[in-house]
Amino acid sequence: MRPSLLRLLLLWYCVVDGVVAEELYCGDGDCYKILGVAQDATDGEIRRAYRRLAVKLHPDKNREIEESLANEQFQQLAKAYEVLSSPQLREAYDYYLAHPNEQLYNRYRFYQARYQPKLPLLHLIVGLLLFITVIQYINAWTLLMDEKAEAAAEERAKAEEEQAEATTGGKGEEMREQQLRQEAIEQRTKEKAEAEKERLQQKAAEREAYLEARERLAGKLKTVDPNAYREVLSRMGRDEVMRYSSISGKHALIDLIQKKLKSVEEEDESPEWSEEELAKLTKALTKYPGGTRNRWSKISEFLGTRTEKEIIAKADELKSRLYSRKR
Repeated sequence: MRPSLLRLLLLWYCVVDGVVAEELYCGDGDCYKILGVAQDATDGEIRRAYRRLAVKLHPDKNREIEESLANEQFQQLAKAYEVLSSPQLREAYDYYLAHPNEQLYNRYRFYQARYQPKLPLLHLIVGLLLFITVIQYINAWTLLMDEKAEAAAEERAKAEEEQAEATTGGKGEEMREQQLRQEAIEQRTKEKAEAEKERLQQKAAEREAYLEARERLAGKLKTVDPNAYREVLSRMGRDEVMRYSSISGKHALIDLIQKKLKSVEEEDESPEWSEEELAKLTKALTKYPGGTRNRWSKISEFLGTRTEKEIIAKADELKSRLYSRKR
């Protein structure tokens, strides 16, 4: 079996670095003796021994010893724990203890255990393939965009050339007609956009005027009857609000309040609207919109359970609630 590229590189590095390399494992010391454990000690025993000695040999706990010596002892302890806490390094170290004369191979195993990639080879290969695939896709997409840009530039140049030939070859009239048609289309589009803009502005202005009229009428009604003005407003449709917002006579306002409260009493006497009736009313209002001839009589026939007066009152109430929520 051929050695992998990683192993060859590690072996070459070991040969080149063999003279000046850092000390292997714990140097001249024995990692197991430094931690005070047996060679067959478990991982838990190694961890406990390290914690115990780390507290004991920490430089801050050994003020009476020279600082450099205390630091050296603590670093040696840390190096021993690093070797024995790693399964790969510990296995290589055990082999080193059993075969001390195989210096080159021991150095190779040391560097292999310490510096080998942590990522599984399969994951590395898959990631590399995905990266290459993405790069290839981006490259292909860039080439495709360049080709499309070149094709578009060629089409524009060809169209300009044909346009020039048509103009110089007696086809100028046809080109002018096409231009006029295009201008007419653009003009119609512009007019439609302006009309839609005006419609929206008018709708917004009407709503603003309604809200102002409602606010104005609410103030007037509140001065006459502060307890009933909300109920009266809820019973008024848009047209009524706009019409009554300009009145100033107190008697007219009183008549309006009495009229609406009377309709409330009449509605209270009539049975409440069921969900089915409300659903049918909503459908009928859509089916017979404003401006329909004999609208209320048709809606009454459609429902079959309410009079025109009840339907008009309920429609005004629904409309008023809708405007109140939008506000």
